[in-house]
Amino acid sequence: MIIANNLLALQTMNQLDRNTKKANGFAKQLSSGERINSAGDGASDYAISEKMKVKIRALTQCSDNAKNGISMLDSASAAVDQQVNIMKKVRELAMKSANDTCTDKDRESLQSEVGQLLDQSEDIAQSTNFNGKALLNKAEFSREDKKFNALVPYRANPNHEQVLTFPTDKIATVSADGNTTGTGVPFGDYTAITTTPPNTYDFSAVVKGAALTAMPSVNTVIWDDASGTYGRVEQDATDHAFYVNSTAGKTLIEIQGITNAAFPAPAASNVSTAVYAPTTSPAVGSSVALSATPAFDSNTPPVVVAPSAYPVKNAPGSGILSYFDSSKSDATMEMDFSGLFPLSANGSKDLDGIGFSTACDGCGQFVTIQFDASTDDPQRYEDTSGTMSPPPLCYVIGVKSVTNSSDLLGAMFNGVTATAKAGGGTLPSATDTSTQIAERHDIEFNYYAATGKMTMSKTGQNFVFNNGIMGAMEKTDYFKPKQTLILQLGDESSQHTNMSIPNTTLSIMFPSDKSTWDITPKDSDYPSEWPSGYDTLTDGQKREKWQTDVWGYPSTNGGVDEKTCVSTRENATKFLGQVDQAVKYLLRSNTTLGAQSSRLQYTGENIDTSILNQTANESTIRDTDMAAAMVAYTKENTLTKLSQSMLAQANQMPSRVLSLLQ
Repeated sequence: MIIANNLLALQTMNQLDRNTKKANGFAKQLSSGERINSAGDGASDYAISEKMKVKIRALTQCSDNAKNGISMLDSASAAVDQQVNIMKKVRELAMKSANDTCTDKDRESLQSEVGQLLDQSEDIAQSTNFNGKALLNKAEFSREDKKFNALVPYRANPNHEQVLTFPTDKIATVSADGNTTGTGVPFGDYTAITTTPPNTYDFSAVVKGAALTAMPSVNTVIWDDASGTYGRVEQDATDHAFYVNSTAGKTLIEIQGITNAAFPAPAASNVSTAVYAPTTSPAVGSSVALSATPAFDSNTPPVVVAPSAYPVKNAPGSGILSYFDSSKSDATMEMDFSGLFPLSANGSKDLDGIGFSTACDGCGQFVTIQFDASTDDPQRYEDTSGTMSPPPLCYVIGVKSVTNSSDLLGAMFNGVTATAKAGGGTLPSATDTSTQIAERHDIEFNYYAATGKMTMSKTGQNFVFNNGIMGAMEKTDYFKPKQTLILQLGDESSQHTNMSIPNTTLSIMFPSDKSTWDITPKDSDYPSEWPSGYDTLTDGQKREKWQTDVWGYPSTNGGVDEKTCVSTRENATKFLGQVDQAVKYLLRSNTTLGAQSSRLQYTGENIDTSILNQTANESTIRDTDMAAAMVAYTKENTLTKLSQSMLAQANQMPSRVLSLLQ
């Protein structure tokens, strides 16, 4: 027997602790009704249960969202119902006015009533809302229609921005419309100056050419080798010999092997042809002749007559030394945008909306190039007014990424290639390449790889350039008569449902010809096979009938004048057809609302079923089996009491040792 360590008491105490903890755990389950009260009660079950609770709460809100959506759609549908009833009454009144039993005074009364009814329909569309959100007067952006109007007069760039830097040989000219003063370039062709063979000559320098091998004719001009100058051929009256008469005097003509009158054949020749000296690298700004044969007057000694002179220039773009022939039907302008750069802190926005135009001297077509800093994509537009043939063109060049002059050249060149009918090359390019801007007069951009420069060229007519815009880009936004409202009907962010709420204002029920509603059917909207009853109609009549009978939107028919629509029999007859289209549209709109409301009914029921199933699944994981928990609690509670009794007895064991010491 020992007293230092009461092992029996310690063992009993440990067992008592375990029994107490188990009893407390079951008591907690019985008091809360849940088997899992914290993550410590079962980490995995706790995580699964909490995820299910999150989903259940989300689905509960989705159910509420569906109910609110149904209420919203029903509110819109009820309002459209009232508009349908109004249009029924309006149609009755229109039919009455269309009958010749009505007097003008009667029609005044009918017109007043119709006007009030139409106003009420508009009020319903404008005022119907759900929780402060307007329902029947909204529109959605559908598309943007851009067109080029060539009839808009020329206007300079903002702040008179100089897009093009003109060359020093620019010329003043007037555009084809006779009103716009512009800047042109000399009309002609650049031909490279070559050395082998030479194709240009210095007409101020007559020199010795090839030695003569035959006796020249009287009055021709030849070169006197002896005196080193040119002179005219004469025949002496005394000895009948030929002489060359120059500023140095007269010289007997000697040609090897040929007798000159009384003079025997010499062993060598002393005369040659007279020619202009070839010039292979003349100075820019000088002039050259294209023929080596000089022209002389009739004097003796002769005097050189000035030939047709061709100015020497560096060809635009390529920079090649060339002579310029103004008789040729070409025009070339280097695209120099250096004045636009460097850009300010605004970057390419500095270029937005500015551009330049080029027109012909002799025809109505012109081309406008305009920069758009909102994009890098190009677009090409033709004037559709039909007032000019061929139609003027406008290239809208995206310059969003442009930072320097080279970028701008590339954007223009590639933009034209991407949108022009004829196409062309693209940049960057290691070789020279071109792209066509307009077929008329073969207008092109020409890129020169060696210099990195670009020109615009054309044939047939000269250029008129303007640092500004001829014509104007016009933009019209078109809209669908509806709004799309999103209902969150799923517990995931992407699980939403779109509801379409129609616009039922008078502007869509009676659209005008200038309406911006996107309601005209496209080719793809028409049926591939026409219904019965269309057999005898032309294609245009088939489309018109289908649009009237089937297409969901009214036809654009001049709108409605609330003050005169039934004021005469003719007006009332026309108005009847418009009302029929309006009623068709309202019925289609209300059908859409009703179908969507019905859909939401099923959606809500499905959500409620999901909530029930999720709750049942979560219950099996988390809820306590009360009967089993009670049995276990009773067991653990009984064991706890027994452990307490045994501990008391174990604690008495050391006291028994004392009896041995008595």
